[in-house]
Amino acid sequence: MTSVLWVLFDGGGDRPRNGATPFFTALKPVIDRLASLGSCGVMDPISPGVRPGSDTSHLALFGYDPYRYYTGRGAFEALGAGLELRPGDVAFRTNLATVDARGVVVDRRAGRYVAPEEAREVEAAMAKIGEEVERRFGVAAIYRSTVEHRGVLVLRGAVSHRVSDTDPHKTGEPLRRSQPLDDSKEARAAAEVVNYISEAFTAYSKDLEANRRRAARGEPLINAVLVRGGGYMPTVEPLRQRYNVKGAAIAGVALIRGVAKAVGMDLYSAEGLGGTK
Repeated sequence: MTSVLWVLFDGGGDRPRNGATPFFTALKPVIDRLASLGSCGVMDPISPGVRPGSDTSHLALFGYDPYRYYTGRGAFEALGAGLELRPGDVAFRTNLATVDARGVVVDRRAGRYVAPEEAREVEAAMAKIGEEVERRFGVAAIYRSTVEHRGVLVLRGAVSHRVSDTDPHKTGEPLRRSQPLDDSKEARAAAEVVNYISEAFTAYSKDLEANRRRAARGEPLINAVLVRGGGYMPTVEPLRQRYNVKGAAIAGVALIRGVAKAVGMDLYSAEGLGGTK
């Protein structure tokens, strides 16, 4: 049986600088040595002219048409964070962020680094908000921190993924309210729940010990949660059945772990692997 070690540098594509790409310019003797032993070329994971996201490009590279199997990034993030998705669950990716007194986003990543103890405090606050959501809306809200400022939010109940993001995707813009993208009651319910969680977290954040410490150090506060990329778990034929391939993946980023798990790969970790710098 043939074995293959496949190393993917996610996000490696970049604009040239002074006529050379960052990968070409970087000091990387091991990668250069490996490249010298093989063939080099250009690949369009989706199609020429289509900028591939991490999720869609990994699906395509694993042999799955993203136009058929991609149902939103949130579901893959949730899988990679260790959450089991049930039929009907809606999953979102989230950022912990900083807003000013007017609700304008001043940092989409709350300083980018969120310490593990801060993430645990945020999870505890979101668990309390989840209890309120279940009492008020009859919807379970499950939040899990992943890496640094990133996290996932899963809604379980009569909800739809067809809602807009609360993330303005740039600083200097106000935190958005989620809106239903169709007329279904499930979409309206999901938007209402997302907005409730958004407002409740900003209120809860005033009492976070993490923010007291951050304020004393002059660091960006963790006082908003940006919700985006809603999706649901697609039905995916495992690699073993589709291609008679048994696969395993080692990845630090929740999204990539999620895509690998979705196609039936076994997941492993490694010492020092954190999915960050």
